[in-house]
Formats: sequence, structure tokens, C-alpha cells
Amino acid sequence: SVADAVNYLHSETELAATFDGFRRNLAAGGVVVFDVDTLGTFRRLYSSLMVVPAGDRTVVFEGRNTEAIDEGALGEAWIDRLERAEPPWWTRVRTVHRQRHHPRAALERALGAAALAGVAVWGTDGAGELEQPLDELRHAKAVYIAQHAAPAREGR
Repeated sequence: SVADAVNYLHSETELAATFDGFRRNLAAGGVVVFDVDTLGTFRRLYSSLMVVPAGDRTVVFEGRNTEAIDEGALGEAWIDRLERAEPPWWTRVRTVHRQRHHPRAALERALGAAALAGVAVWGTDGAGELEQPLDELRHAKAVYIAQHAAPAREGR
């Protein structure tokens, strides 16, 4: 479960329910891998304005928070796709994204509530290189591996 899916869950109840669903779909000993945006990403990205022009199309990312966003807070961003229509007009399609920063302790509580054992946590700068220990302010994403630790049942 990658690319911010877990950040779209807004409460520990939703986290636990999602992780419980992961566990129900894993065999004993099976693993799940997921990533979340770090606090550093929320502070940089959700307070930024990025414009990416590409010919007759432009994408605008507008973070609606400030750099002072707190740990565990909800971030909001608007993503506008602007496309040239009949000159001089343009059309706009806006999507609104609300994501929560989940501190490590909250993720570990939700994993425990779902009977999943945390195996490892890495940080990544976004280029794919995994590093330990996770640094919430330096790394762009945190990558978690959790395991269904229940004993295997006969016939399964």
C-alpha cells in the first residue's frame, strides 16, 4: 500500500480498521508494506506552491497549510489541471486532497490493535534509497513492514 494511501486515513480508528483488513488477507507470517509522508514532507509540500507547465496543459499544486503544521495534523492541497480551450480561454479541473500526518507511535498503536507486528521502518528521500533510522524531518517518506504474527492453523 504505497503512494500516500495510508495518509488519506484520518483517524486511528480508520488506521486500525485498515490494518485489520490487511491482517485478515494475510497468511500467518505474511507481510504488508506501506509508506506514509513524513512530517518534513507535510511541512514542505503542504505549504508550497508548484506550477508545472507543459504546452497546452499546466498543473498547479497549492498546499493550503503553513510550514508550522503540527505532528498528526491534517494537511490540505489543491491540485488544478489547467487545459487550453478555445483561445483565450482555459478550463480547470480541481481536486482537493486531505491527508493526515501519522506519527510513528500512532501507526504502531494501530498495527498492534490489528494484531500486526511491526518488523522494520525505513526513511527514504524519495529517490528510492532506504535508510535507517527514520528521520521525520529529513526523509520524505517512511516505509513500514508489518507481519501477521498469528500462529499458522492446520489446513492453511
